[in-house]
Amino acid sequence: YIYPPLFPNWSYIHDNLLSINIIILFLGFSKNLVIPVIILEKRVKSYLMLTIGTYAINIGSALYFLVWSKKGLISLFYGELAGAIFFAIFSMSLLWEYKTLRLSNKAFEYILRIGLPAMPKNIISQVQSNINKYFLQLYMMPSDLGIFQKSGFVYTGFRGLLKSIGNTVAPSNIKKLTEKEEDNETGLVIIQFIYFISILLVMSILYLESVFKFMGVNESFWICAVYAPLYGFSVLISPLATMYVHNVLVSEKTYLLVYQTIINLLSTIILNLILIPVYGIMGAIISAIIVSFISLSVIIIINSKVLSYETNLNFGAWSILLLLV
Repeated sequence: YIYPPLFPNWSYIHDNLLSINIIILFLGFSKNLVIPVIILEKRVKSYLMLTIGTYAINIGSALYFLVWSKKGLISLFYGELAGAIFFAIFSMSLLWEYKTLRLSNKAFEYILRIGLPAMPKNIISQVQSNINKYFLQLYMMPSDLGIFQKSGFVYTGFRGLLKSIGNTVAPSNIKKLTEKEEDNETGLVIIQFIYFISILLVMSILYLESVFKFMGVNESFWICAVYAPLYGFSVLISPLATMYVHNVLVSEKTYLLVYQTIINLLSTIILNLILIPVYGIMGAIISAIIVSFISLSVIIIINSKVLSYETNLNFGAWSILLLLV
């Protein structure tokens, strides 16, 4: 009832896709609860089975409906739906011991004190993650937008690895922060992760175009072999923020993250307005790299000036590494 008046091309096909998306949303709402519990309990096998199983069923189902059933675009949605169903059922079995029907005042207290302040950050983060595409649509050709989106796979892959590392080090780091113990391990793991990502990034800079040619990628997209590693470079900056974010979470002053996100959003808009009309796709990539530096700087200032936390990291080694890459 809402969308057809807004979008002239809206049809029953879009109704179907929206309905599937709504079901996926409801099936996946518990993801932010399930994953942290499994991580904190260090149930490595359960975590791998849940994440890899969901991914495998998602991809396998999508391929089945796309290739064998000839369902077209909706196959991608069916695949995601199958993955969401698997996640909901398997995660429920993993956390069956925790099920309860009683209401807890403590839960509402935490939602009001921690959850609600974090919600604007999530909304603004979603806007920020797509703002580059909006500006590219305004100033560039559709083909440029396509190349930019295709060039995001290195960045997305590195972000996925960063999330995995963050989940791995989080329990120990947060426990030590809570108990006011000194943590000499997490910083070392983060720096080692940056070394690892640096090697992957340099390999992609040197050999990605050759890989494209070997795989028979359309020549129109070979230019992504130039843009993708440059876009992925910004992930070398992000890992250092991991422990600073943990400090904010332990302090329970999550509203501070909203300030950081607002600054990120404003920086992204201003930089895109300046850089994209002049440099196109490269302007969007440079904007992402600069905003990563700004985001890290803001979270460090919040930690040192507002929360008065001390976090020891080897900024010298990190800075040299960035320059070398």
